[in-house]
Amino acid sequence: MGPPGTPQRAARGFANGKADYLTGLRKIEGQVRGLQKMIENDTWCPDVVTQVGSVTRAPGASACPGMAG
Repeated sequence: MGPPGTPQRAARGFANGKADYLTGLRKIEGQVRGLQKMIENDTWCPDVVTQVGSVTRAPGASACPGMAG
């Protein structure tokens, strides 16, 4: 903490909401594992495409909400 009147810096890293970030990353991990299984099982293409869309949208929304666009 600096002298009175000195602006405070925002916390760096993932100190605030760390549990939420980890939950989001685990969700992404599960989606990727599901996608791998779908490809291994020769799942119907439109279903795979839908899952790919979910996986590619997830990182911005779940892992780094401030960067989601």
